[in-house]
Amino acid sequence: MPFLIHYSNLDKQAFLKSLEEKGFKVKPFGGGTYILDIPEDGTKENIIDRLAELDKHFLKGLRLSYVPDEVSLQSRDALIRTLLNMKTFDKMIEEFLVYQRKEILDSLYAVFQPIIDLRHFELFAFEALCRGKLPLYYLMKFAKPILETIDWTCREKALKKKKEEIPPPIKIFLNFFPESLQNVRIASERLFELLNKNGISPQEIVVEITEYAGFDVKKLKQLVKEWRELGIMIALDDIGTGEDSLFRFLEIMPDVIKIDMVFIRDIHKNKVKRDITRYLINLAHANDMLVVAEGVEVPEELKVVYELGADLVQGWLLGKPTEHPKAFLYTPIASKLKQWL
Repeated sequence: MPFLIHYSNLDKQAFLKSLEEKGFKVKPFGGGTYILDIPEDGTKENIIDRLAELDKHFLKGLRLSYVPDEVSLQSRDALIRTLLNMKTFDKMIEEFLVYQRKEILDSLYAVFQPIIDLRHFELFAFEALCRGKLPLYYLMKFAKPILETIDWTCREKALKKKKEEIPPPIKIFLNFFPESLQNVRIASERLFELLNKNGISPQEIVVEITEYAGFDVKKLKQLVKEWRELGIMIALDDIGTGEDSLFRFLEIMPDVIKIDMVFIRDIHKNKVKRDITRYLINLAHANDMLVVAEGVEVPEELKVVYELGADLVQGWLLGKPTEHPKAFLYTPIASKLKQWL
């Protein structure tokens, strides 16, 4: 089933080229509109899934409407109805999610990105990330009613894979969103139920708090205290970004902080980034915390964060997210690090 689309941004040629690269068939229709289809399987679901892979900048300028077929647009009344029914891509996704709950949950799977120990030149942990038929951005924005279910489904699949492919003492970072911690008692029970089910020790878990808005700080501090006493480590993500990240740092006093990639990208070319990163590392070490430098993509960035004293490092240079973490266990990490450092 094709779509009639209209693109309002100025970079229309770049947008059309991006569509073609994704396998779409794009045909000019008139008045600045286009017929959009996928030759091999042009169902509504496949088209929306494929469009969701585009850059968010492109999607903001896109309006679209379902059409049964191109022939139906030859009717003036049908064309007018189609034009009046055009929606933004965000609105289309919102409606799509209402009817696709089961398909969305079934499509979820975990991928794992390695976190490397720069003190001992070895694998420290994997961060479990969630993937599915739609990017997490859209699920976070539009799937609020089922976001908690999505969050726990991802966590369950990640722990199952941990049991199968990631032996102790290698840890796994599990992301937690506010929706999953509204009731801290239930959240704690669910987590330990999953750990017991998969035979995983709390000492193998790092709970990563990925967003701060929406958390009840008092309840969160209570939960953190309980989990830490049982051997779970607590990590705070995106330290240094957001107006309240340092406040959360003071309130929670985590075991691990993750310095956002905005400070790591091109750090070898930017003195201010080096100064900020050095300050955050010194602050963490003064309080017996480990530091993860996120988003390391080139050897020059790795060398700088190593010299500044980062304990752990994560990024595409060290390993991209993979569905099969077991394969990474045989990577010669030490020889690679020695080559770059």
